[in-house]
Amino acid sequence: KNCPIRMRQCMGLIITHTGHILEYVNADIGHVLYNGRLTCQGNPRDLIDEISQQGYEKCVECALCQ
Repeated sequence: KNCPIRMRQCMGLIITHTGHILEYVNADIGHVLYNGRLTCQGNPRDLIDEISQQGYEKCVECALCQ
């Protein structure tokens, strides 16, 4: 968790519906899967905030996804 992102030598895939895992994991990129398609990517905390405020449907259209 304390290792700088550029120094990491491994990666993992975490699938979540709530984002609470971000309290324990220092993720550098997040993706949103919506209706079976990867629709958004960006900073995981920004994505979670956007989804919390606007919902998944709006996240597909949001500026973070462009």
